[in-house]
Amino acid sequence: MVHVLHALRRSGAEQMLVGASDAFREAGIEPQVLALAPAETSERADEFERAGWRVTHRDERGAVREAWAVHRYLRVARADVVHVHREANSLLVSLAARRAGAEVVRTVHAGYPFVGWLTTRKRGERALARRAGVRFVAVSRSVADNEMLRFANPTLVIENWIDGRRFRPPSPTQRSAARRDLGLDVDRQVVAVVGNCDPVKRHAMLFQALARVPTASRPLLLHAGSGATTRAEEALVERLGLVDHVRFLGGIDDVETLLHASDHFALPSEREGSPVSALEALACGVPVLAADVPGCRELVGIGPAVTLVPDGVDAWAGALGHLARAAGSGPDERAADAVAQRFGIGSGVAAYVAVYRKQDSRSRPRRHRRDRRDRP
Repeated sequence: MVHVLHALRRSGAEQMLVGASDAFREAGIEPQVLALAPAETSERADEFERAGWRVTHRDERGAVREAWAVHRYLRVARADVVHVHREANSLLVSLAARRAGAEVVRTVHAGYPFVGWLTTRKRGERALARRAGVRFVAVSRSVADNEMLRFANPTLVIENWIDGRRFRPPSPTQRSAARRDLGLDVDRQVVAVVGNCDPVKRHAMLFQALARVPTASRPLLLHAGSGATTRAEEALVERLGLVDHVRFLGGIDDVETLLHASDHFALPSEREGSPVSALEALACGVPVLAADVPGCRELVGIGPAVTLVPDGVDAWAGALGHLARAAGSGPDERAADAVAQRFGIGSGVAAYVAVYRKQDSRSRPRRHRRDRRDRP
């Protein structure tokens, strides 16, 4: 069983796979990961290896060379199933895996907003992949809807999962210890922001919104993550005079400690597929402010711990200002229980194992219709 990704980053797919290591092995699957990127760009390779994964990097530039790298790897690894998690070059990688004799499952992790010629191209690529026997999975109903409506690509929905062993509501002692470790005042309102620094995450808009909240009412934003826009975001915070109100933590491994110390969680993304970071926050009992976009909207069904914020700096400023005035009520145990029941590792891994082994009739592509079994 080989999972094909790009660099192993601190993002949702990698978080899920590492957390599910034991569950895969209990199902009789020895997981491997093939990262089509230079080894030095993978932040989490060591974490995969500690969890028992065989990790291989192939640094090939160009679509054809990547596909041949996958084919050559599989001739040695001889995997029965290849699970492709990338959008970039997914068709050639999938065809190379099929050529090597492997079954191929492709997970679509986001509702890609491709338009114009790119829509036509992606529609054609998905059709060719299906014809070659590739089975498509979407991480949420909104992603499945986007795939069908934009690319005529029917998919099976298997929702993302979170590691319930790590992400759970803290005890009062754990919460106090987490805040102490982060050097937080007892009464300071804290909002966690977890995600790689990328324009699609719209952290800049969040900082601009925070600047419009009166100084005395501003919560402290603790941002965990790094990426292409890290320096630009740090410079923006300095220009806005928010140095005392935004703290950059960089990439961290103990995200649960940050969540245990936080009063709220903010997710201002331009788009999401099924936001693992928000699910982890809810599993810790932390209420979530999320952008009113597909993917995030599906979180609303979890309970009142999720608030959707309309687009725009003013709307986010109002939401942040309201949080600063609200009194903390402790972890939301109901939301945590709902997440644990719906987004557990066991059910997600079992659904994928059934697809790998072609045991689940739902893995057959269906025409676009809302089926009660697939509703979130």
